[in-house]
Amino acid sequence: LQEEYVAKMVARLLAKNYKQKITEKLHAFNEQFQFGTIKDVRLKNNSSNWGSCSSKNNINISVRLLLAPESVLDYVLIHELCHLKHRNHSSNFWNLVGQCCPEYQKAEVWLKKNATNCVI
Repeated sequence: LQEEYVAKMVARLLAKNYKQKITEKLHAFNEQFQFGTIKDVRLKNNSSNWGSCSSKNNINISVRLLLAPESVLDYVLIHELCHLKHRNHSSNFWNLVGQCCPEYQKAEVWLKKNATNCVI
């Protein structure tokens, strides 16, 4: 129980300290590629996904990504931004991801291989 509490506090601290950096990166990518309007950005200690984009254009990013290489973090940010244009994982969506992040498959492989190591 104490371990869970510490993990929750560490995740909150990471979210608080890195929210501005993640938000700035999202807006920079959005300015570069013109995905759409970002309403809000949240950092959470998600264990079921790396990120999500809601129908209201809120982007949620898992603090576990802070344990990944910068290129992997960037891929997930771009992936979620692409959902502002395509709310699915269609071929149009993946084509857009590929245009904006040509080496995204390497990031996907890294995430699959290292997911269990990215735990807070």
